[in-house]
Amino acid sequence: MAINRASHGNGRKFTDCRPVPQYDECANLILDQVEAWVGAPLPSHNRSRGMNIVVWIVSGLLAAMFLLAGSMKLAKSKEQLVADPKMGWAEPFPEGLIKFIGAAEVAGAVGLILPGVFDIATWLVPAAAIGLAVIMAGAAVTHGRRGEWSNVVMTVVLLALAVFVAVERIGPHAF
Repeated sequence: MAINRASHGNGRKFTDCRPVPQYDECANLILDQVEAWVGAPLPSHNRSRGMNIVVWIVSGLLAAMFLLAGSMKLAKSKEQLVADPKMGWAEPFPEGLIKFIGAAEVAGAVGLILPGVFDIATWLVPAAAIGLAVIMAGAAVTHGRRGEWSNVVMTVVLLALAVFVAVERIGPHAF
């Protein structure tokens, strides 16, 4: 079977692709050509694979960070945590709350990845992202009250990334 590299319906060819800045445009042109060869439209979720990959990468990074941070809160006692200068925020909080935050972070990390990987209860992915965003909002307030501005910046970045994953998994890149 010969591959027709000529344009299909819209007069554009997949060989018209530009480098990286137009990645989505190139991907769509290639998918248009595949649809022409197959003679049927591809499922819509294949249309934006590039952004889906970005969402998976961000989800993986968030999951790794929250898994480590939550595991540390679960494994160490309050005294061990407070002894670390970066964890001074834990001083006024009861140990049970610190353990709860750690468990929520671990659950959020697992919820960002496993439902999507196994395609089971995929609604848990945006729910986990929203839960992590709420935790980060509380962390930003806590660090702000203590004047720990570098920690505020980091928590706001993590909050924004969690909101990004939630929005993408609820909307355009839902499972």
